[in-house]
Amino acid sequence: MTCAYGGALIAFHQAVTQEETAIKAFLKQHMYRHERVMRVMNEAGSVLSDLFARYQKIARRSARRMAGGHRQRVRGERARRDRQFHPG
Repeated sequence: MTCAYGGALIAFHQAVTQEETAIKAFLKQHMYRHERVMRVMNEAGSVLSDLFARYQKIARRSARRMAGGHRQRVRGERARRDRQFHPG
């Protein structure tokens, strides 16, 4: 929360703020960025990258198939329309 003058209205004591900063630094180094955690995160990232690449490949194939089917459907509809309006 801030005051009209822009400073903090309520704040922790400086010693508490320093302890909080130290705890956060410790957790970052020893927990969040621990070598085992980072190894698992890297493996998970690789799995996700592979899955996404496969999804993109399948999606491109499906889009080409759908586009081809759509073209055939449009041609058929156009031919029907032409027969209706231009009996021959």
